[in-house]
Parts: sequence; structure tokens; C-alpha cells
Amino acid sequence: MRVLPVTPALACLFVLGAVTAWAPPASAQDDTASDAASTGARAHYNAGTKAFSDRRFVEAALNFEAAAAEKASPVALYTAALSWEQANVPERAADDYARSLAVPGLPADKTGLARERLSSLEGVLGVLTVVGAEGTRVQLDANSELPVPATLHAAAGVHTLTARAAGHPIERRPVVLERAKATKLDLATEPAPPPSGDAKKEPPPPPPPPPPPPPVADAGQGRRAVGFIAIGTGGAMLLSGIVLGSEAIGARDTYRGAPTQFAYDHASELQMWTNVAFIAGAVVAAGGVALVLWPSSKASAEPAAKTEGVSLVPLPGGLLLKGAF
Repeated sequence: MRVLPVTPALACLFVLGAVTAWAPPASAQDDTASDAASTGARAHYNAGTKAFSDRRFVEAALNFEAAAAEKASPVALYTAALSWEQANVPERAADDYARSLAVPGLPADKTGLARERLSSLEGVLGVLTVVGAEGTRVQLDANSELPVPATLHAAAGVHTLTARAAGHPIERRPVVLERAKATKLDLATEPAPPPSGDAKKEPPPPPPPPPPPPPVADAGQGRRAVGFIAIGTGGAMLLSGIVLGSEAIGARDTYRGAPTQFAYDHASELQMWTNVAFIAGAVVAAGGVALVLWPSSKASAEPAAKTEGVSLVPLPGGLLLKGAF
């Protein structure tokens, strides 16, 4: 069956007809004149009718719902649903259509229209049926709070259901609604745990590479340091030999000019120490050079491009350091 949209003019006729259907007879009015609930319901309903005629549809819907809260009335809920539709709030219109059908007393013509409109709205909305302990009231998002069992409507997606019960803390549960599908929720059951993500977890990242080993101390560094010290010491000794040699030449000349035993002994002693200084300085310096130029273990592992060597060649006046690098 094709459901025609509810136009404002048609809705106004429905509301006016509902006013007539909801109004009790005069005798009933006289009997309930002192009934505060009936008086309050009538005031809210009249205010809703006035707001609807002024096209203040949200205000009209809230007044019609307040009238139904004061006194159970399927007509008040039906007119509230009409008002929500005109205010373009389809989820609350569907809620009130369902509530009007659940309360006995809705006229037959209004019952047929309510079912048609509810079926049309539930074709584009998600439906949530909530059951629970007596006295529990539930609210879907910011819509009306209703006692359980309740049928609630909302657009497809994730929503929050709030449940309040005397003596219990407020409970909130996420619910997922699908378009044109009904979901049933029993508050007595435990809420489902949150999804843990994809069942297939990504493999853990590979462990970081091990740190590089600490650099091995090169024994050649210490050897070179000793070699440089030896070169410096040998150079100092050679310099001392030069000084002693100069003094020995002077002592020799003195002895030749005035030959005495003391002058001879002095010149001989200076000559001896000169030779010792030259030989020792040359040996020490040569050893230092050898230590400096000696290939390290790393360098020895690689083929040498040239043949390296150090040698000492004796000369009549001293030693000659000879090497090929």
C-alpha cells in the first residue's frame, strides 16, 4: 500500500478530528472537574492544538506528549506523532505512532493511519525494542524517556541507550541500528564487550638490529706513541752527542797545545761519551721509527703494495737509518 505524505493541511484536519475524539462527554467533564490529572492533560492538549495551528510543531508535539503523560491517551500520542512529522523529526514521530497503537482506545480510522505512517517511517529508520525489569525507563540519545517495554526509533548508525532504574546506577549502552531492521535488547543481559579490532592481528614489528660491537682498540696506536717517544729520546741523545763531540774536539786541541795527562784523559773521556751518545741515540731513534712504521694487524691482513723495511747501516762516523716504504 502506498502511503501518502502528511501535509500540514491534512495534519491540521487530523488534529481537529483528534480533539473531537479525545474530548470526553460533558457529564464526564463534570465528573472529572476536580481531577488534577485530567485538568492538566486538557490544558496541555489545548496548548498543543493552539501551537499546531500556529505551525509551532515542536512545541505542539511536546504539549501533546505532556498531555499523554498526565493522562494516558492514544489520541494525544497520535497528534504528537503528527506534529513531529511536520517538524521533520521522523524518529520521534515513529515513537509516538507506536505508543498510540499500544494504548487502547484509538479510533479505528486513526489506527489505520497510524499503522500506515509507522510502517512507512520504519522503512527508513532503525527499530530498537527494549525489555527489562519493571520500573526501568530508557532513553535513546536525547529522545523521550519511556518505560520498558519500549519501541524506539532512530536513523541507522551508532546510538547511546540510557537506562534508569530505582536503586541502580544509570547505565549507558552503545547500540547499532540498521535501516529498516528491528533489534531487540534485553537489559537483563550483560552488555557485549567492545570489539577488539580485526581478528587477524598484524605481526609484531621485527626486533631492532643489535648494536654494533664496540671498536677494537688498535694495538698499533700505543706502539706508535711509544715509537714517537723513542724518536724524541734518540734525537735528544744525538744532539747530546753533537755537543759532546764539539767539546771533545776542543779538548783534543787543548791536549795538542799543552800535552798533559789530565788533558789526555779529559779528551779521551769526552770522545768516549760522544760515541756512546751517537750510538745510543741512533739505536733508540731507529727503534722509535720502527715502532711508528710497523704495520698494524689490520693493515697486515691486506696485501701490501710495496715491501716495507727498516735497517741500520754502520758508517765510519756513526749509523745510517735506511728503509723502504
